[in-house]
Amino acid sequence: MFFGDTALSHSAYSNTAGKRHLLVLDDDEHVYQQIKSHFKGAYTVSWANTLEQAASLLQKKRFGVTIADATLNEENITPVVYALKNIQPDLMVLMLTEFKDAHMVIDLINKGQVYRCLPRPTNFSMMSISLDRAFDHHERLLQQPILAARHQVEAVPASEAFGFSERIKGFFTKIKSWRIGK
Repeated sequence: MFFGDTALSHSAYSNTAGKRHLLVLDDDEHVYQQIKSHFKGAYTVSWANTLEQAASLLQKKRFGVTIADATLNEENITPVVYALKNIQPDLMVLMLTEFKDAHMVIDLINKGQVYRCLPRPTNFSMMSISLDRAFDHHERLLQQPILAARHQVEAVPASEAFGFSERIKGFFTKIKSWRIGK
């Protein structure tokens, strides 16, 4: 599959119009519609409101950036972010958060290599700047795989996975099959 080769050119991940691919992972359709409407000229925007949908989309298409809410269906998805970054280090993640849990935000940035944490509700001017920079950084990582290797995070230890819900465990099971040559 596509996760094993981070050295492919940017054009391999663009559609025929040359747009950049953005995944919105949020259970609030209104957030997705706002992002899609605001950025329709600049990005091809896809949406997943469940981990199952996210896994399906991620297997079909390679995204340069994902915007994710820190919780999905009232569940903390930080382990999912770690797993995605472990498999695709060049994926830039922008997290939407209300900044209620400073430790979670620090862990997302330090352990999960999250590119930016953005306030919720969203300021679209700030998001626009962050998206442009995230896609530029993503493209740099594709061109220089040694840089992407620096952004890879460690796998979530099995001992920590015991506390995960069945949905997150199912997501981990699916993404383990994506690894190529590891």
